[in-house]
Amino acid sequence: MLGACGMQRCHQEALKKNRVMLAKQLVLNVLVEHMVEKDIITTEMVEMIQAKSGSFDRNVEFLNLLPKRGPNAFSAFCEALRETQQQHLEAMILKTMSNLSHEIARLEHCHESDLPYPTSESCNSKRPRWLEPMEHSLDNGDGPSVPPVKYCTPEFYQNHQHLAYKLTSEPRGLALILSNVRFSSEKDLEYRAGGDVDCASLEMLFRHLGYRVTVFHDQTAQ
Repeated sequence: MLGACGMQRCHQEALKKNRVMLAKQLVLNVLVEHMVEKDIITTEMVEMIQAKSGSFDRNVEFLNLLPKRGPNAFSAFCEALRETQQQHLEAMILKTMSNLSHEIARLEHCHESDLPYPTSESCNSKRPRWLEPMEHSLDNGDGPSVPPVKYCTPEFYQNHQHLAYKLTSEPRGLALILSNVRFSSEKDLEYRAGGDVDCASLEMLFRHLGYRVTVFHDQTAQ
C-alpha cells in the first residue's frame, strides 16, 4: 500500500535533472513488473504506459507517474534499476543527489531564518524548491493527508528558547555515516538493497542541517 505523501522534493529534483537521459536510456519492459511487485505502480498503470507509442514516450509516461507514487517510490525505483542491470542509471541519479546535497548545504547556510536567533551571515538566495515539504500523494484514497511541517512561530521560540540546545557553531557538528551494502562472502550476508539511497538521503539531511558529513562505504570490523 502506498504512503500518504508524495515523493520527497530532493528525489523529484534528482529525477528531473536526469529526465532526458532516463527517457532515452531507461528499459522499462521488465522494470515495470518489479515496480508492480513492490506496490509502487498498478497493472492498470502498466497498461497505460505500454499504450504509448515508442520507448521514449513510454519512459516519459512512467517518469510522469513516478513522483506521485508515494515516499517509497524513489528507493524502489533505484532498487529496480539494479535488479534489471541498469546500475549506470542509478549511479547517475545518486551522483545528482550528492551534488544537490552540497548545494542545499550552501543555500541553507545563506538562507536567513525568520526566527529571532542570530545568524552568522545572510544572503538573498531563494530557498530551493526541493526543500519544501513533501507534496501530498495525488492518488485518491491511498491514505490520510499529512500536514506540511512548518517552522515554529517567533512567539513559540521566545517562550521556549531556554529549553533549546543552541546550534550556532559552523559547522553545527560532525556527522559520520557508515554505509555497508556489500559484505564478505564468508559472513553469509546478502547485498543490502536500497542502502546507497538511504546513505545519500542521510548525507543530504545532515548537510541540510549544517553538519560536516563524512561517509565511509563497506567497512570491515577492522
